[in-house]
Amino acid sequence: MDILTKLPETETTAAATTAGRSYQPPPAMDSEKVDELEEIIGYKFNDRNLIEQAMTHPSFVRGNRNSSYDRLEYLGDSIISVLFTKLHYFEYSNFSSGHLTPLRASNIDSEKLARVAIKHHLHTYLRHNKPLLEDQIKKFSSDILEYPLHSTGLIEVPKVLADIVESTIGAVFVDSNCCFETVWTVFKDILEPIIDAKTLKRHPMTELCEICQKNSLKVKMVDSWAQNSSIHVYVGDKLLGTGTYLLKKEVAQNRAAKSALNNLGRLTPLRASNIDTEKLARAAVRHGLHTYLRHDKPLLQDQIKKFNSEILDYPLHSTGLIEVPKILADIVESTIGAIFVDSNCCFETVWMVLKTLLQPFISIETLKRHPVTELYEMCQKNHLKLKFVDLWVETYTINVYIDDQLVGTASYAPKKEIAQNRAAKCALQNIDTLIDIKSSQI
Repeated sequence: MDILTKLPETETTAAATTAGRSYQPPPAMDSEKVDELEEIIGYKFNDRNLIEQAMTHPSFVRGNRNSSYDRLEYLGDSIISVLFTKLHYFEYSNFSSGHLTPLRASNIDSEKLARVAIKHHLHTYLRHNKPLLEDQIKKFSSDILEYPLHSTGLIEVPKVLADIVESTIGAVFVDSNCCFETVWTVFKDILEPIIDAKTLKRHPMTELCEICQKNSLKVKMVDSWAQNSSIHVYVGDKLLGTGTYLLKKEVAQNRAAKSALNNLGRLTPLRASNIDTEKLARAAVRHGLHTYLRHDKPLLQDQIKKFNSEILDYPLHSTGLIEVPKILADIVESTIGAIFVDSNCCFETVWMVLKTLLQPFISIETLKRHPVTELYEMCQKNHLKLKFVDLWVETYTINVYIDDQLVGTASYAPKKEIAQNRAAKCALQNIDTLIDIKSSQI
């Protein structure tokens, strides 16, 4: 016999007695509330007791778990997992199980289902006797505003919200005679927005460990939660992130990982800015290395002279606004290579020379973002449409349009990338005015 055909009977039988005592049903739910729930869900129950049970917290029936949502939640948890497994298996035919697992997990975890409960106001029908639950739900409803799709573990989730979604799924499954197709037809819209491969965000702890492993960095979590509700993250023995959360250690840990990721993300452009072509070229002319270069390039002296003149406008770095003779960076790198070989591959010796050669270092405080990157971020943040119009072949010019208005233009004949960077810089200088005008029209 198919085990699924026994589910409705088993549920009724289990609910009939509790520890040998006769079953005392909880007070019936108002008929109008049941009607409202059926309308929200989009399903008419044959056995309306099932939807009542799905909305009954164990606290409401004094521990009689067989008359609460407890068993239906257990069933619904398995059903929703199967449904998303089927969906993703056929939708992403080229994905491995390693890619499918986090995709499924993000769609059925407690936070995602709790958001569904809030979105469809299922929590307003919950029968419970938990005095603090309303405050917890109110806080969760406020916290999720900062994370439109998912916080990836950065906020606390009242599990009861996820439970009633799962118990409702379980109730529909039992009422429809264990029909997976019916359950999916009913809930596929309720569960929107479904997180797909494009919108999936990795858990901060997972992402941090992967990045550190990829870059051969040692990551260490220092647990101070019992003392001051804090978790600290060290990467390569350097404190990169701290997270604090009084109520739940896991949330503090996730916030610490997120903080570390933010700082780790800032280290990548910081490293790049200290070793890019312009930075090394500056070191070459500062120490006069170019005067020892043996070459046969007639125009090189003029290029170096022009570079020397232009860097006066940018004491530390131009972020792509001036043309750099690559040969200047090349001789610094080749000198470093020569020292490495001559010192019997001693990193310490190379560093002793390099740290003086490359002064002043660019720090977090003095780091400037690339103008094109900054422009894209600002437009995305303010919901502005950005477009670069390339006229370089005709006039050596790049124009920048924001919301179809020309806000930046630049010309540079020798190199198109510099024309684009200067156009972005020009647009950044004008964008504040455009944002102010847009705000005044709202």
